[in-house]
Amino acid sequence: LTLGYAAIAKSRRAQVRQTNNMASVSSMPQTVDLATYHADDEDPALIQKRNAYLNRFYGTGPGQVSIADFAASQAAVRKLPPSPLQGGEIGMLGGEIPAQPWTYPVPPPLFNFWGGGASVRIDAIAVDPTDPDTLYVVSEGGIAKSTDAGESWSYRSDDLSSQSVRSIAIDPEMPSIVYAGTGTAPQYGVGMFRSTDSGATWKTFGKDEFTGGTICKILVDPATAGSESKTTVYASVINAGNHTVWQSDDSGEHWTSVRSVNGAGGGLAHYDLAIDSSGRLYITAPDGVFRRDNPDTRIVEIHSIAAAQAHAPSFLAVDNQDVVYLAYKDGPAVNVWTVKIAKSSDYGDNWTELNPSGADLYCFGVDPANPDRIFVGGYPQPPLYDLRYTLNGGTSWLSIGGVHVDSHAIAFCPTNPPGAERYYLGTDGGIHRADYDFTVPPPSTVDFISKNQNLAGILTGGVGISRDDRIFIGTQDNANQLSRPVNPPWVPVYPYVGYPLLGGDGTRGFIEMQNNDETMYAVTYFFSTVSAQAGAPARIINGAGTNITPPQAIGEYTQFYPALSVAFRTRPDPDLVIVGFQHVWRSDDSGDNWTRIGGTPCPSPSPSGNCGIYNDSTIVSVYEAPGNKNYIYAIVSTPSGTKILATFDANSGTSATWHDITQSNLEGGFNSVVVHPTDELTAYLSTNKHIYKTTDAGDTWTTDTPVTLANSIFRDVVFHPANPEKILAASHRGIFARVNGIWGSMNTGLPQGMAFSNLSFNQYSHQLAASAWGRGVYLIDLDRVPPTATITFPANGAHVRGTVTVLGTALDNHRVADAQFKLDGANLGGGIQAPPSNVSVNWNTTSATNASHVLTLLVHDSYGTPTTSASVTVIVDNSAPTVAITEPEDGKKVAGTVTVSADASDNTGVAGVQFMIDGNELDVEDISAPFSIEWDTTSLDNGEHRLRATARDAAGNTRTSDGVTVNVAN
Repeated sequence: LTLGYAAIAKSRRAQVRQTNNMASVSSMPQTVDLATYHADDEDPALIQKRNAYLNRFYGTGPGQVSIADFAASQAAVRKLPPSPLQGGEIGMLGGEIPAQPWTYPVPPPLFNFWGGGASVRIDAIAVDPTDPDTLYVVSEGGIAKSTDAGESWSYRSDDLSSQSVRSIAIDPEMPSIVYAGTGTAPQYGVGMFRSTDSGATWKTFGKDEFTGGTICKILVDPATAGSESKTTVYASVINAGNHTVWQSDDSGEHWTSVRSVNGAGGGLAHYDLAIDSSGRLYITAPDGVFRRDNPDTRIVEIHSIAAAQAHAPSFLAVDNQDVVYLAYKDGPAVNVWTVKIAKSSDYGDNWTELNPSGADLYCFGVDPANPDRIFVGGYPQPPLYDLRYTLNGGTSWLSIGGVHVDSHAIAFCPTNPPGAERYYLGTDGGIHRADYDFTVPPPSTVDFISKNQNLAGILTGGVGISRDDRIFIGTQDNANQLSRPVNPPWVPVYPYVGYPLLGGDGTRGFIEMQNNDETMYAVTYFFSTVSAQAGAPARIINGAGTNITPPQAIGEYTQFYPALSVAFRTRPDPDLVIVGFQHVWRSDDSGDNWTRIGGTPCPSPSPSGNCGIYNDSTIVSVYEAPGNKNYIYAIVSTPSGTKILATFDANSGTSATWHDITQSNLEGGFNSVVVHPTDELTAYLSTNKHIYKTTDAGDTWTTDTPVTLANSIFRDVVFHPANPEKILAASHRGIFARVNGIWGSMNTGLPQGMAFSNLSFNQYSHQLAASAWGRGVYLIDLDRVPPTATITFPANGAHVRGTVTVLGTALDNHRVADAQFKLDGANLGGGIQAPPSNVSVNWNTTSATNASHVLTLLVHDSYGTPTTSASVTVIVDNSAPTVAITEPEDGKKVAGTVTVSADASDNTGVAGVQFMIDGNELDVEDISAPFSIEWDTTSLDNGEHRLRATARDAAGNTRTSDGVTVNVAN
């Protein structure tokens, strides 16, 4: 797999470095630069595409939501009443649905090509200064804590107003005090959190100073540490293009500006802070590196960083001898640079430099107790490495492999005893730990081991859910992955022959399971133009992957994620697949053949902005009306923002006409469009600011969201499969549902401040999957009713013996997780079945006493909800009756018609006696006592004959009497 991924990466790099000067993309306006991550390593056109995608995703591009409006939306959303879909409605099988919980269905970790499993991107790490086993990690999934060196994790931020946490620091004198800074994206910057009880509870500070900003570093002054009210704390903050260093002298209650300058980068840009033992404060900023000797002295520049590198990260470290280290990028232009490490023994007055060739810069660290050990890491695009390090002060440099790509944070344990050093590394794939004994001959490499086995987190771009609960997700830097409920670990979905899904970033996937085929469609991030190489879209059936990119589309411009829509239909009808680049392409045979739906043809082989369904645009989202194939709606991205288009004659193919149905009242960047299942004129449009509805195919649009939901950055809308008048929406403020025209919150049980990217319905069970940008996938069963259980055999009151096959039926609108027969309350046996299901067990009744017993069937659904069937009482009887012929006597001479009689008895009663002569049945079975028949002896030859009687009880046990010999003499 590692070799396979290397081949993918090689192909990806070859394409990335192609020159794709795209007029329409290059002219797109840039707002907040959210994509400095990887920006210096790739094709400029791809950088712009990533910027445009992330700006749209975070609601900071054209049609953006202001920081103030987004913050106000959260307060309003929290006042929204709960939706009845989370409890209190009448379910589709009848009966009131109890309050429904969201579940986190698939255990971590994600599949990782380098082994050990992956999780969410880690942006910062803090280790308890007194305990190397206790640490915190932060990400866009919130704040997670481990007290056993990463073996287990728990999130400590679910009740906080933002889960986008960028920085964290522990008070060195009182480790129960922890500070966390928010705002990986500016919309999610809500201030600084402080806990005084080791992360159990938090208080928010700095709302006025930090709202709408990114706190990229928090520094606690060790000279004043240990107080809940008098500690000096510093914060390095990026806000609206400005970089400001803030200082609080009362443990975060109040803040003053130390230094501010404009020209700051965004996204994962990093401006650092450090302090030495004498209280000298060191600052990196867009315009250089600075030092303040004490609060009463002016700030002086001690190192210059080239203006071309102002947006690049820069890092500081101070060792135990007050030697200062600086890591920065140097070069004449943004895309031509070298990572340098500068070292000063005189507080920055003079510097010596190291050149860790092959290094990128998104994290930096110097072991404070062992300053010869220096680590620098970033994005591993050859000739760069994930992590470069030296154990001898820079005399020689080594590289680390085997961890997830893209290093973002490194942390050291202050209390490491000699011979037991421990380092923690955060990457795009989670948290890793290295343990070493440097008192023995040094190792040739430092190996970091994944500690993601219990760290739940995924930057999820989209989710699809199948009939049998299989979950198909697209992730940031962890590709497309699949999870099966009967085999919980995640498995990759693109290392198949031909590598149909190129690249590490995936978005929404589609999965179908109704025809015993595991059929999936997905896209990954794409390059500036459509190419013939594997990439997107791709189709995978039962593990066999195929690149189904329309050949006629090669050369078109495309989004960072191309638009994809799949409508599964019952076979032998093929799957309907629609993909959008500059044109909309439709396939009715699962992607084998394609038809262009209207638009101006693009020149071949050179791409052009003046073609497609709308000039100078690429397609963001596309959706065909389920009830009328002539109607297709599409969202396009243009230099001035997004527009909504529609065609009403799609079956005309290349002759179809596209209409601009963007109306002046539509606000916000457009994100997705869906069409009513049976009414092609009705569609919903999700934007950053509202959800809009049309009932006349776009001639008019009306706002379908109340004021309380405005500015929530809506990402997706879905219809409830059983009732399309109920709709649900995913937003960066959570999940909402409209029932009977009233909007309500679906956020009970979800982390506060979590962004959700899309929704997927299991149309059979009405289970809803929501993809969260930071935690992964949440599930809720919207029609959750208890399962049903019935014993179908044996019947109530039956007598049983020997081995009996007990039969039952276990049914659920979703999935039966377990079915267990009980005998007098004790487990008898059963099994896990898929609904609709017949359940059976072979019961050896000889293990039970001869007496009455009670059978029941206990069934659990996938949530553990139990149902016990009506009881069935059976009588176990493994004892045969006794029987003896009483008349005629043995040896008696008989003639004419004689009476044959027998005595029979049984512990549960004799059901019948069958008389026999010479082994043949004599008349019918007598089923009532006294047991006798009248025998006409003239039907036999004269001579000796032998009589017997067989007694039968209700369970079917039988016994045959001893024989009686009679002499027939007629």
